[in-house]
Amino acid sequence: CARLGRRTRVRPGPGLRSGKGAWPWPRGMGGDGMKIAVTAQGETLNDLVDARFGRAKTLLIADSETGEAVSHDRSMALDAARGAGIRAAQEVAQLGAGVLITGNVGPNAFRALTAAGISVYLTSDCTAAEALERFRRNELTEQKVASVEGHRVAVGAPSSADDKDEVETR
Repeated sequence: CARLGRRTRVRPGPGLRSGKGAWPWPRGMGGDGMKIAVTAQGETLNDLVDARFGRAKTLLIADSETGEAVSHDRSMALDAARGAGIRAAQEVAQLGAGVLITGNVGPNAFRALTAAGISVYLTSDCTAAEALERFRRNELTEQKVASVEGHRVAVGAPSSADDKDEVETR
């Protein structure tokens, strides 16, 4: 069982609780107690979505019914040599999220997420709050495949047949 990072309760930013389409969502709009994980570059809903899933600095878990979000520090994963995406997928599952919103996800992490029954949605160039709102408005499309290739290249391995001699002579 992986140890989860530091947790911090996050309050919705300005404007998230007022007006049409407010967070939390009204009952019956697909948000009845759903937990949604969002990768973020910081610890609040006002921080940008992190483009990296496995090496995201923070994982925000938002509850669509209460509007509360909890920040999980993942800074220890930033320097992981291997398996960061799979470990992050395990964390998302342990935290009870049924949906992940992130910038990109690799093939191993994608398989782990879908095996756990977690739906994956991609977005970029917006805050975590904006990503949640896009999801609520059904503006994001569920991913059916990984969005990036894996990182299975061994350190020092040749990248092509032409490089083979260089590696062997070092």
